Amino acid sequence: MKIVACGDWHLDWMTAGVERFDEVAAAVNQAINYAAQHADLFVFLGDLCDPESPRAWRACAFALERATALSIPSVWIPGNHDVVDDGHGTTTLSPLAAIEDDRIQVAEAPVVLTFGEVQVLCFPYVSRANLYDPEDVVRKMPATGGPVVMLSHLCLESAGQGSESAEMARGREMFLPAKALVERDLNVAVVLNGHYHQRQEVVEHGLKVQCAGSLAKLTRGERHNAPAFLVVEV
Repeated sequence: MKIVACGDWHLDWMTAGVERFDEVAAAVNQAINYAAQHADLFVFLGDLCDPESPRAWRACAFALERATALSIPSVWIPGNHDVVDDGHGTTTLSPLAAIEDDRIQVAEAPVVLTFGEVQVLCFPYVSRANLYDPEDVVRKMPATGGPVVMLSHLCLESAGQGSESAEMARGREMFLPAKALVERDLNVAVVLNGHYHQRQEVVEHGLKVQCAGSLAKLTRGERHNAPAFLVVEV
């Protein structure tokens, strides 16, 4: 299975008063068009937009249009910028979750999805209303012996931090249950993580984690980043 992964679009973001929508949308289109032609699965790793932003409607409409037009299956998880603390677990991806299309899977809570022999374990960022224990999810996950792909928008102990933890910080910290995953020996083939805007690969308790990074340089502090989407094969 070939997977195209990206996240941290922040389609509502403004840099020094300049809207970034058109530039980031063009980068998203490149990723999605490549996925449609060359991949078996497209995954979004969180942070579509801030729900309180006056530009959130445009970001949500864009995600709806691109997801429904995509010819391959896709999985979407919310990030810390997507959650709405309304007591109902609403996120900026909720309109996408409401679409009745088996190709589109939106994980607003931890869930295990199956694609052939591959299990996709989703660890989204959630609101206070939907808090969960990532380690408990790992302990209860059934082991099938097949390869496991993990999608996450959680914090990493050893990742290099940037604007996502400074001027773009939002919400509380939730950490990846790397130790629990290693102890369970679930045949994890790849771990794909959002949240961090700099593309990087880190090792947590012996578990290799690939951070896809953002698709654009969103702040001046990200001027040395190399934005791109990520392609992995399982």
